[in-house]
Amino acid sequence: MTTYSSPSSGGNIISGNSILSNYNGIADSTMSVNKVNKVEKNIIFQNNVGISSDYVKVDLGQGLAGSVGENIFSCNHHQDVYVGTAASGQTLYALNNAWDHMPPTTSNSYSGYGADIVNLNYGTIVYYAGGSVTSRACN
Repeated sequence: MTTYSSPSSGGNIISGNSILSNYNGIADSTMSVNKVNKVEKNIIFQNNVGISSDYVKVDLGQGLAGSVGENIFSCNHHQDVYVGTAASGQTLYALNNAWDHMPPTTSNSYSGYGADIVNLNYGTIVYYAGGSVTSRACN
């Protein structure tokens, strides 16, 4: 699958895909106040950034959209999940997923090569319980 860019309206379901070799695997640009994109059962690997979200309108597991998680995040060059500063004070649910590390490695800057989660300024609460290390783990 090529890069999935969510429309600004939100409320999409992204499920059962292999998303690889893109700049951003999923580029979440949803600006809707009450619509969240449901992301579950995807393999997201070998992208520059696995998922990029400025407004945290993605449910990666057990959030408002009811995602079961079960995503595999692995070997994305810069990071698996990027959360921008516009998301400060919000919560990202990313439970029941497989990562390169458990607990997922975190960084507060984009320069973290191979980080599982980049959370700019640590302004967003990220829940990732119930996760595991993927069998395809990279360092």
